[in-house]
Amino acid sequence: MQTTFALRRNEIINDELPVGEILERWPALKMESKEQGDVHVRRAAVLRALPAYLHEDDSTFLRLWHVEQSDDPDIAVGLLMINARSTDTTLFCPERIAVVIEGNRVIKLPTLADAFILLFALTFALHLSYPKDLANTFDITQKVLMGLDEGNLKNLKPRVLSLKNELLAV
Repeated sequence: MQTTFALRRNEIINDELPVGEILERWPALKMESKEQGDVHVRRAAVLRALPAYLHEDDSTFLRLWHVEQSDDPDIAVGLLMINARSTDTTLFCPERIAVVIEGNRVIKLPTLADAFILLFALTFALHLSYPKDLANTFDITQKVLMGLDEGNLKNLKPRVLSLKNELLAV
């Protein structure tokens, strides 16, 4: 496998093939990788597990909603996982995820990671308060993962500090 990759790379670099010819010879380059889907599932699993690890309740923050349901769930700030097929209740890969702020759907995104980070960014940029049930989750996102407000790393709550130390030890 390594030899094949090296030979293909060498051929592309040395022969200076045009992009059209490369895509014609290796059509898999145009396809979204199946591994990409696995990465999204892993990220979603980590984001779903983070509040549980920090002993927080995300039931009011993260909701699954089927298109057939007529009424929208009441979420003040959170993520609404939209699923068009009622038989497929995949929590990790819904069809779309809507970012909800002050009860309004702001934007729909394809992955949980994208939606979470956009919600975090909007909350941070608009100076909104974090959901009280997920204060530790947003604290670790802001101070440890994103590196914002690094001066307050000493004032972390014990659970957040413990997770930070575990992440840095790896």
